[in-house]
Amino acid sequence: MMATSRSNLLRSLNDCTCEQILQELKVVIALLQQSTQRVEDDHIYLAAFCEVLEAAFTKGLKSPNSLFGINKDSYWNWIVSLDQYYFNNKHNPVLQKAIEEVTSNRQVHTPLSRGRCFIRVALNAKIISVPVEQLAKNHKLTSVSVLVLRVLSP
Repeated sequence: MMATSRSNLLRSLNDCTCEQILQELKVVIALLQQSTQRVEDDHIYLAAFCEVLEAAFTKGLKSPNSLFGINKDSYWNWIVSLDQYYFNNKHNPVLQKAIEEVTSNRQVHTPLSRGRCFIRVALNAKIISVPVEQLAKNHKLTSVSVLVLRVLSP
């Protein structure tokens, strides 16, 4: 899949199973780890990583008729809801700050753009594993989070 163009990647990710998306995530992570280039905004594999992670988040959400009624197209809604959950019996201040940073950003307006902004903020703050770990514990929200956690864990 990595040899396809960016638009073909997105189109093909929509047709993939959760397992296929997670396999693609493993490939992109391996490419990032093997790269000698510093990972910055223009890194060749960074956009692919974000797109595959977004596909994994979206694909793994339970249907809109789930207990929480979350819109399947918007993983931002469940990221915001994570602030309600406790991590080791306390709020995670870094996650809370990241959510607040995205919420207060006046350049992002839609749930999709907020979700993408959160991925960027979480990567920069080195906390992308925090929402994934919490989702792995909360099976009411997502059906794929345990698999994503296994991919993102060292």
